[in-house]
Amino acid sequence: MKPLHHHLLMLAGIALTPWILTTALAGEKDMSVLIYRGSIWKYHNLDIAPPQQWNLPDFDDKKWKRDYAQMGFGDGDEITKINRGPSLTSQPVSFYFRRTFDLDAPMIGTQLIIELLYDDGAVIYLNGHEVKRINMPQGKIQQDTLASRDSKDNETTKFRVQSEYLRKGKNALCIEVHNASPQSDDISFDAQVTMDLRYTSDMPVVEKMPVSPQETVAKPAARGSARAHKPFNKTLEFTILNEKSRWRFRHMQRPPYPEWNKTAFNDTHWKNGRGIIGYGNGNETTMIPKPNSGKRPLTYYFRKSFNLYHSPQNKHYLLNLTVDDGAVVYINEKEIARVNMDKKAKITHHTPALSRIAQSQKIQIPIQPELLQQGSNLIAIEVHNGSQSSSDLAFAATLHSNEPNKPTAKKLQFPAEDALLKSGDIWHFYDGATPPVKTWNQPNFDYAGWRAGKSPLGYGNDDESTILSHGSDPNNKVPSYYFINTFQLNPAETKSDLIAKIIFDDGAVVYVNGQEVKRCNMPKGAIQHHTQSATQSRENASATFQIPHRFLVQGENRIAVEVHNASPNSSDISFDLELYKAQQ
Repeated sequence: MKPLHHHLLMLAGIALTPWILTTALAGEKDMSVLIYRGSIWKYHNLDIAPPQQWNLPDFDDKKWKRDYAQMGFGDGDEITKINRGPSLTSQPVSFYFRRTFDLDAPMIGTQLIIELLYDDGAVIYLNGHEVKRINMPQGKIQQDTLASRDSKDNETTKFRVQSEYLRKGKNALCIEVHNASPQSDDISFDAQVTMDLRYTSDMPVVEKMPVSPQETVAKPAARGSARAHKPFNKTLEFTILNEKSRWRFRHMQRPPYPEWNKTAFNDTHWKNGRGIIGYGNGNETTMIPKPNSGKRPLTYYFRKSFNLYHSPQNKHYLLNLTVDDGAVVYINEKEIARVNMDKKAKITHHTPALSRIAQSQKIQIPIQPELLQQGSNLIAIEVHNGSQSSSDLAFAATLHSNEPNKPTAKKLQFPAEDALLKSGDIWHFYDGATPPVKTWNQPNFDYAGWRAGKSPLGYGNDDESTILSHGSDPNNKVPSYYFINTFQLNPAETKSDLIAKIIFDDGAVVYVNGQEVKRCNMPKGAIQHHTQSATQSRENASATFQIPHRFLVQGENRIAVEVHNASPNSSDISFDLELYKAQQ
């Protein structure tokens, strides 16, 4: 490897409830993952050493940055690229990272299995106690201590740690990674921690997957305390996900991280597209490209998060799956069905479907309401071909219910007599890759050349009246969208404030008659076309705010809104706005 940072010290934080042992590893009944590869870690990247207590559970890391592993720079495979300083001679010599987890009881006799990716050396601490050194010299480790030698790029190791340093309540895993030279041009870090239950004398019950998951669709198998839901004959007239819904997907020769089907997994680096997704059938909406090697993978992975706005209790749900050749289906991390796959075998990235089918099959899978929750839910599906030489692959899924699924926040209902703008009105909009003219939000701007459509406007949420363009590059989408509308006021009405309710995803800036009146989830300072929102908002975030009457004029008034995404590969954008006169 080539030379740059002295070292990285790593540590991050999360509280797992109600207990850390929530999921057993598939095929390993006595194992449970505490920290997955690709998890969020807290880190500090200044060219000064952290306080001496940085590796203790109660250290205050609120000012530290946080992001997803794999972390580092210089190798091109990082999920999070760490800033290494302005030049080779002016770089921070250390990075500090924290990850915490909670235990409801001391784990007497337990062993932890730590799998570490590092480059070049590392020191590992558990609750402030050093438990392992890898490729590091003896003696006290300082901020500028170099690793003993250059390692291979993305070196990996696996080792066990006894439970003597674990404690009830908050625990902290801390890892410092050192380079072998101050001029090294790369650094790498990721880690996974698994608890070995075979060494535990008294452990809570861990929910395990049934030995024989459902292969047919007649009746789902019971999970844990959840009883099997009886088949139903009702017409499920309400669609939650349609065939053209957007899914995240992965198609690579090497397998994904084992936690790919977990709700906390970060899939923002996966590609996304609308069903039908696949190749070789001629009916695909999203074509999966052939890899440069010319050899397609055997297995493909799909994820879709969606919000359920009602309580699932006593409701009915049906998943319609189009697949070729086989599939395994998970709802909120629980396997619920296997289609054309071995019922008892452990399924891996290299497991073929039981048979090759001539054309895609359509399967109906009832979903127990106990598996869903009000709020965010995840469907994860792995699709397996019968062989790597298969000429086609197909995937699409729809989800239906006997209960409508609409957010209460989206129902922007005002007194009809007070409404100046309402949901469903026509807005003029600009969705180009280059910015509009700087005067686009001014009252005299001529927007006659802009397109127009009914609100809500956007893409990726399946509830839009008008679909906006996101450009041709899925990894570099249109960053910002611009909307204009007008409303009329008489002289008396200009003396009273207005109330606006906006739906946005991810951030928005609102102008009235050329003057900024509101920012929603946007940074301070000048806003440019490529300015990203402050954070990634929830889907269809909303805000209600007052527009002071000093911004209003008699006759025609103009309202202009710009909506910004949080990242270049964002899967969706949303906008709607209603405006009404404040009641006196």
